[in-house]
Amino acid sequence: MGFFVITGGPGVGKSALIAALKLAGYKIVAEDARAIIKAEQQSDGDALPWKNKHKYLDRMLEWGLQHYTQALEQHDGEPIFFDRSLVDALCYAAMEDLRVAPAQLARATACRYEKLVFILPPWEAIYENDAQRKQSWGVAEQTYSWLTQTYTQLGYTLIEVPKVSVPERCAVVIAQVKHFRQLLVAEP
Repeated sequence: MGFFVITGGPGVGKSALIAALKLAGYKIVAEDARAIIKAEQQSDGDALPWKNKHKYLDRMLEWGLQHYTQALEQHDGEPIFFDRSLVDALCYAAMEDLRVAPAQLARATACRYEKLVFILPPWEAIYENDAQRKQSWGVAEQTYSWLTQTYTQLGYTLIEVPKVSVPERCAVVIAQVKHFRQLLVAEP
């Protein structure tokens, strides 16, 4: 399929890596969570993780399904990199002990990505809070553990991207994707 996920807790360099992959000529799908928070802040809405977690989760699932569908419609067989995925929304629900409606859960888990998922580990040296990222460093570390558990439970294989410069991280991801795709072609 060619849908590759870049995931990890907050403030670990996902967006910088996604931007580098875009500069390298790859198609990307930007992170929904940050865009939702910005939109809600601009409209004085309450679908925010620190105001109404249920509404925020619903928006993440809604936007994630929409962007997944758009990517499917425009897919030409080349790799597409997602800054987080619907699995991250399900992980958020588990972390916050929020109920996901059965229909939403079925739709979200039906959207599959490549088995190989890139996860960026917690990296305190680059972690910063901002207007959309209000989590503590401890929550950032916990998020990594929850993501690892959630992706593994759903049958994905995690590749931890090393704590190196953005160009080096980009090179690691591209090399892994090329190797993964070669293995798929070589399978009988």
